[in-house]
Amino acid sequence: MAAYVRKTRSGFTLVEMLVVIAIIGVLVGITVPAVMIGMRAVKRAAIAMEVQTLTDAVEQYKTKFGSYPPDGSSMARIQQHLRKAFPQIAASEFTALGNAANCSTGAPTGVMDPGEALVFFLGGFSDDAIHPLTGPGGPLNDTDPRPQVASYIYNLDRNKPFYDFKQSQLSLNDSGASTDEGELSLSGADAIPVYHPAGRMAPYIYFESSTYTINTGSGVFYNHFTSSAVAGVARPYRSDKVNPAVAKSQPNLHFRFMEDRKFQIISAGLDDGYGGVAGASNGVIYYRYPSGGDVKFVTSGSTTTATEGSLSRYEDGDPANYQLDNTANFSEGIFEDTLPN
Repeated sequence: MAAYVRKTRSGFTLVEMLVVIAIIGVLVGITVPAVMIGMRAVKRAAIAMEVQTLTDAVEQYKTKFGSYPPDGSSMARIQQHLRKAFPQIAASEFTALGNAANCSTGAPTGVMDPGEALVFFLGGFSDDAIHPLTGPGGPLNDTDPRPQVASYIYNLDRNKPFYDFKQSQLSLNDSGASTDEGELSLSGADAIPVYHPAGRMAPYIYFESSTYTINTGSGVFYNHFTSSAVAGVARPYRSDKVNPAVAKSQPNLHFRFMEDRKFQIISAGLDDGYGGVAGASNGVIYYRYPSGGDVKFVTSGSTTTATEGSLSRYEDGDPANYQLDNTANFSEGIFEDTLPN
């Protein structure tokens, strides 16, 4: 009787292979979105942490110099602050600052935009009491050896910085020159860079409370940051908290600013969109936190009228998420997570 030989099968059938491929496809379809969501959460957390670290650095700055750094919107405020911080400062230092900086915000008396101010003041100053800006370790390097010619670039080797700015996140080219005006499609150029969240275009913005709004003598300038390269306008946020001594019929004074005695640091988030609006037809809009309501200022002739607007949840004609993923030093994470239901 012939012995029975059992044949063993090697490999998979076509049907089994297709089943395995289908299962893998389903797993990938489930896993990839979860991984993407996780990566976005990590990036947002990194921005929120950086905002908090910058906030701590501003507080350390105040501890040393007695007041918060200016936000660049007023040259008079900068001079007042620097004279207090450095009583022996030479007048030539202000000339150097004027030559090195360019006002990008549109403020008539401005010297630097609110992104550049953060880098300029937190990066450290020279120990030279007379030349704290242009001396060794100061923010400005004069690259022209001729004494009668001043040509400045930003100094990467600054003395005793309050914040360790990562060079890869500063708007500097290989020569050490600032590129933010070109990146942000602004006119002119200067020596002071801005600081971006990693991989983002829109820089961190800093507003100091004494210049949330500015009286220029010819009217009120509404402090802001804007460019054609990033979406929307960044302005200091107002609060839902009110001043009980002022009637609601005066919303410009009725609604307090967030951090009304301190400062605001704002990030546009992962979408590079600040989300605010401006323009003659829309008026000037300040948004309130956390409700997303607004206060609108409309100028007709020589008269400016402030009204409490009808907007809510940061909706302003732009996609709502422009502001919803913003992060600030007064929010715990992105705005969307703190909106009322």
